[in-house]
Amino acid sequence: MQTKSPSLFLLAVLGLSAAPLLLDRVPQIDVGAAAYARNDGGKGGGNGGGKSSDHGGGHSSSNSAGGVGGERGNAFGHEKASAKGGNSLGNSRGELASSLGALNAAHASVTARQHAAPNSRVGRIAAYESIVGEGVALAGDIDTLNSDIDQMQQDMEGLQTQATTLEGDLEAARSELQEASAALEREQQNTELQAQVAALEAGIETMNQELAQISAEITTMNGELESKQAELADAEQALDGQAEREVSALAEAANKQLSAEVVGAVNDMLGIASAVEADVTAAVDGSTL
Repeated sequence: MQTKSPSLFLLAVLGLSAAPLLLDRVPQIDVGAAAYARNDGGKGGGNGGGKSSDHGGGHSSSNSAGGVGGERGNAFGHEKASAKGGNSLGNSRGELASSLGALNAAHASVTARQHAAPNSRVGRIAAYESIVGEGVALAGDIDTLNSDIDQMQQDMEGLQTQATTLEGDLEAARSELQEASAALEREQQNTELQAQVAALEAGIETMNQELAQISAEITTMNGELESKQAELADAEQALDGQAEREVSALAEAANKQLSAEVVGAVNDMLGIASAVEADVTAAVDGSTL
């Protein structure tokens, strides 16, 4: 058996002892980050530095080199922005819910609103919903009445034009009849003049009948027009107080001050729209109900 040299043995021992130290000095490589850097190149660094600097993460990313540093900076910046945006949205919703107070009951289903007790919160909201619906119906009636009135006025103008034309024709026929009758008196045996006079007299009779019919139609239509105009006046008067009715009804269901934003939120929850939205906004603006 050969004896190992003491010097070789010593070197082996020293080599094993130094191995951990050498391993500690080997840089750690992030395979995923390196792959990202290869794919994205300098783009990652540029975006990382620019975006993250606005949110507090820019200094670390801009001092980093290559795509790895850019990736870290960009991710950090976006994370901050998302968190900030989420908090803002949450705060806004929370503030609106707080402003609504008891009116959050408008989230109740259609069935719940239909069967709610009249004096309950949901029942009062249902009453408000009904009043808004009445306003929408009133506005629809006003539109229909205005359309009907416009059409009736056009029809009456047409009839009046017909009557005016017929009166002119009638006047000409009467003048022609007068001349033909005078000629017939001079030539009483003239059969042509006799036929002409008879035709003119028949034509004038027909025109008189047509004129009387048109006059009767104008009279009837004029009465209907006046009735429609009276209905329109009543509907417009009712709509004039619609905003006050809506605000009062919603105030009955509320336990906090109303605002245009609160009214809009309630209407959105109920899926309705006021026909007098501008008037309602003016009524609740700065008012305590």
